[in-house]
Formats: sequence, structure tokens, C-alpha cells
Amino acid sequence: MTAPGTGRRPGPGPAAPGLSRRALLALAGGTALAGTLPATASAAPAPLAPASAADSLFSRFAGTCQAGADAPVADERLGLTWNRQDVSWAALQPAEGTWDDAALDTLVTAFETAAAGGVSTLPVLGYTAPWAARRDPYDFTVPGQHVAIGPVLSETATTFRRRVTVTATDGTPVSDGERELRRDKTPPADPDQWTAFVQRAVDRLTASTADVTYFQLWNEAYWGTPFWNSGLDDYFATVHEPAAAVVRAAGARTVYGGWPAGAPTSELLRTLDARAAWDTVDVLDIHYQAINTMPALLTAAAAHSATPALWQSEYGFTTDWASIGNVYPRVFSWALREGLADHPDMVKMFWFAWRAPDDPAAYGYRKCLFSGSTLSGHGRALKALTTLLDSPSVSRWSDFTTTPVLGFTLDGAVSSAEGFTLADGSHVLALHLRNGPSGPVDHVVLDSPALSGASAVRRVDLYGNTTPLTPAGTTVTVPAHDPDTEAETANAATGVRAVYVALDA
Repeated sequence: MTAPGTGRRPGPGPAAPGLSRRALLALAGGTALAGTLPATASAAPAPLAPASAADSLFSRFAGTCQAGADAPVADERLGLTWNRQDVSWAALQPAEGTWDDAALDTLVTAFETAAAGGVSTLPVLGYTAPWAARRDPYDFTVPGQHVAIGPVLSETATTFRRRVTVTATDGTPVSDGERELRRDKTPPADPDQWTAFVQRAVDRLTASTADVTYFQLWNEAYWGTPFWNSGLDDYFATVHEPAAAVVRAAGARTVYGGWPAGAPTSELLRTLDARAAWDTVDVLDIHYQAINTMPALLTAAAAHSATPALWQSEYGFTTDWASIGNVYPRVFSWALREGLADHPDMVKMFWFAWRAPDDPAAYGYRKCLFSGSTLSGHGRALKALTTLLDSPSVSRWSDFTTTPVLGFTLDGAVSSAEGFTLADGSHVLALHLRNGPSGPVDHVVLDSPALSGASAVRRVDLYGNTTPLTPAGTTVTVPAHDPDTEAETANAATGVRAVYVALDA
């Protein structure tokens, strides 16, 4: 792969949404499986084979979250071949010493059915079974603060009431009082019990026809998120490192538990360095991070792996329906530059989430790929791209110029152009045009020798609506505004609009 981050330095990416999002839906189960728990992570597994001729490279790049029962048709309906789904410890083991075999059977069947439909599953292993949460006092340090969690004062089936004392590192009091802390986001009292759950899930899933290759270890384990009531060192020692040993011993790969938006990625990199934990991470994973952060993170991963990988296993959850059209072609083009064609699992983007009710009062309304049973603007925008870029091989295409001049950038607030060549010789050009005070430029003139050899040239809008274009030799004029009212409304409401040009072979 080429050195990540070379070439033009990107500016700030699109603003990352906040941490709040649809509560993750749990799928789980359990069965009696024997196995010895390794003490340390084994060596990294061999690189995966490149995509088969039947795969679409872009479809492997794009995934979704929590498709659940719809996962088997995610490829058919949207051209997506990845779904991220929870595997809950509490559902596999509802009480100490009690495993729910039927629940695991149901889980495995669901993942196998998805695989038969061409959809791979990324299981998210978590969270603490409520009965297994630690009850004793503990403390930890986060940047600038020391946090002390007192003993359990009272409890419900899902929460502990505890005194939480926070002081600055110089000893200055920050806060002190009783809080309700979720039991399932509290570290396990006995890491061996957590590891037994991981062993059970990993053994069964890797042996199934679901062909699960990657496992994500928890989700957003960071103090201040709703998902972890401790510090990073505790996460690595009690959750990540023991689980990574199990996953690696099974010949599978580990995905870091999703670094949350709002937390500096430099802290994650420092922790991985300080704990010498890079060899337990096959995929560095981030959530809702501005896309201009991705080159530096891939560079950091490349310093520790011959086949580095960087995913955003949660992205989106926004009402900006032009977001996918603005972001995905940029990231896909950058990933191709870094070697995605040779390592098709190197970079992925998972849209959060698959579905929300078509109800303005519902959580996630207009932020997911489906509104009820209907494709939302996000779903239509993603389907347009999976259709345009439906090819087993894709390479960057640069034999063109535009007026006004458009270069490539990961700065999502700036105009840009990304060209792609498909396996059949067709070309696709993604144009990103910044909306100024009076709107975008009226049109873009494309100049390329490929225009004279194309069987047809089409303008394709954000939602996939097509308008024929007539080249004049090696040039063609591409209108900036969309004839389709819905596409124009979505593009006009955002900072940068997306327009595509398809040059058919």
C-alpha cells in the first residue's frame, strides 16, 4: 500500500454527530462448548484473500448496523454485504452457571441465513451480564481526572446506585455524589467469566456456515459514554485483551470496540502504545469521526501491521440526506489510493442504523437507511452509489479535467471530484460542489478523452435519477442543479451537493 496521508493534506472533515443514537439491539444465545482459554493473544492471522469475481468492491466497503431479520436481504435491497449486530452476554448466560442453548441456536441460524444471502456479520461482543458486574469499590484515571466508584448502595435488576467522586489530577474536587450506573456497562467482577462467554460465542460462530471472520470487542468503552463505567486500562485488561486471545486462537480477527466521537483519537493511540496492545488489534475502529482523521489513523496502524485496517463501524445518524453522497465517494477514493483493491477489508463504512420508525416522534427518525418499510433519503443515496459502483474491481480514474477546477480532498466542506474506473471499462465521476451564499456553480464542464469513446453519458443525481448528457467531442456540460425536486431539496439543504456522471463502456 502507499503511505497513508501522502499527497494533498485534507482539511477538516464533516462535523461528527454527537454520541447519542439508537440503543443497540441485542441478539444472543448460548451452548455448551469446550475449549481452553489462551492466556495471551496469538499471532495475527494471515491476510484474507481478495474479493471474488462475484463481489462488488464498493458493497464490501459499505455496511450497516442492526439490520436484524432484514440482514439476509441487505444485499438484495441496498447492495450492502456487511451488517453489524450485537451478541449479548446476558442473553447467552442469563444467570451464573445457566446457558441458554436455544438462544445461541437462534443467533447462529440468523447469521447463517444472512451469509446465505451474501451478507457477512460483524458480531459485537458485549456487555457485562448484570449478575456478573463488579460490586466492590474501584477507581481509575482519565485525562485530567481521577474517578472513584464507591460500593453498591442499592440496586435494581439493571442498575447500581453508587457514590462517584471525581477530582482533577491536581486534587481539585470536580464532583461528588450518588449516581445510577448501569450494571451491564460496569466491568465484570471476574474476567474469566467474560472470557468464557467470548469463548462460547466465538467457537460456535466460527464453526458455523455464517463464516464469521471478525469480532468486535465491546462498543465505545470510554468513561462518559453510556457504554463503559471505568477507564481504558480496565477495558483493555478485563475485556479487550482476554477476548482478543480467544478470537485470535480461533483464527479470526479482532475489531477494536469503536472509539467514540468527542474523544480525541490521540488518547486511543497513546493507550495502544503504552499497553503494547497493537498486536491485539486487527482492525482499528472509530465512530462518527470526521473523515479527515482517517489517514493519520491508518498511518498509525500501518506502523504495527503489514495489513492495517481502519473501519468506521458506526457513521451517519444524521438528518443530512446528502451526507452519504458527500462522504462515501471521498473515503472510497482515498481507500483505493491506499490499497483497498488488494485488501478489500482494509477500510469500511457502516451506516448507523438500518431502520427507524416512520414517525416524527420516533428516535432515529430520518437518520437511518429505512423509514419504516420505505427507503429514506439516506437509503436512496446509498443505493445510488452501490448501483453506480457495482463492479468486482474498481480503480481510481484521473484522466479528466473540470471547469471550475476540482481536485480531490477529504475535507467534506470543500468542493471535490473523485473518478472511478470499473471492471468493464466504464467510468464514474463524483462531483462535490460547495453551496455558496447564492447556491453552487451553475454547471461543471468535464473534459476527458473517455467521453468520445463512451456508449452513453449520464448525469445521475444523489438518489439515482438519470438524465442523458450529450458530449461535444471530449467535453460535456454537467448541470449542478437536480431536475428531481427531492434530490434538489436534499442537495440544497446541505453545505456541499453531490452529482455523478456515468460514462458507460
